[in-house]
Amino acid sequence: MAWFPLEGTVRFIGHDCAKRHFGERYKYAEEKLRREKQIQRLQRRWTDIALKADDFRQTTRMLWNACDGLQRLRTDIDREARGFSRFFHRELRRHDGRLQIVADTGLKNPRDGSSVYETISMGHVRGSDFWKKGYVPFEVLKTIIMTIEDLDRPLPDWQAGDDPANEEEIIRRGEAVDRMPDMIDDLWQLVTSSQSFFSEDNLDLLERWGRDDGSPFNGGLVCRRSDREFLLRSITFDGHHFFKGEIARGTLKFPGLLSSVVRELRKPSSRH
Repeated sequence: MAWFPLEGTVRFIGHDCAKRHFGERYKYAEEKLRREKQIQRLQRRWTDIALKADDFRQTTRMLWNACDGLQRLRTDIDREARGFSRFFHRELRRHDGRLQIVADTGLKNPRDGSSVYETISMGHVRGSDFWKKGYVPFEVLKTIIMTIEDLDRPLPDWQAGDDPANEEEIIRRGEAVDRMPDMIDDLWQLVTSSQSFFSEDNLDLLERWGRDDGSPFNGGLVCRRSDREFLLRSITFDGHHFFKGEIARGTLKFPGLLSSVVRELRKPSSRH
């Protein structure tokens, strides 16, 4: 609805006409409305999540030892076997986790007499995310804990047209809380996937792959765990790498099933 003073009339006009008629004032009003709706949504979201704060705290306690131990182990490996993580993650993800080799079938191509090769899949490796760049699960967990603690401090009172400083605080803190359930769910999946890398059958598969002439490990691959000790030895075109170190107690203990509350409070667009 727009007022035309020269004609002394009020008319109902569409969005495109309104943009032309009001110009910058329309853009300002549109942005103001968008911001107010965002604040109202974050206020509702804050309330819903704050009611379940204890569930989130319990989940962080379940993840603490695993996140701490996994990050420490990865840091130790990167220090002792420089460059291995980058190379290993690239090779493990080359075929989406499928370990493949190219083998000579012993047959000959009847047209030119060349050898016939075939691609053989040895299996699917789990837990390759443990080797990815920027692997810091414990740092992510600490950020989540800080966000949960912030729920104890209420958001500022607010109504449309209020102090812009209050609006900025609500948006800044509200967005952190808004994405927190997604962060916890993603972290839980990262931790349990990483733990699966160290399972006996997974490590056996990797060593079988490493022994094959079709793998990138021309000198073989030793990748094994004995109780809380992890041994890694690799010889490839990328270099020689060696690591032998201790896995902290509780690192590989399954953190338990993720609370349904966390999954239900994920953003609607990211629920699965």
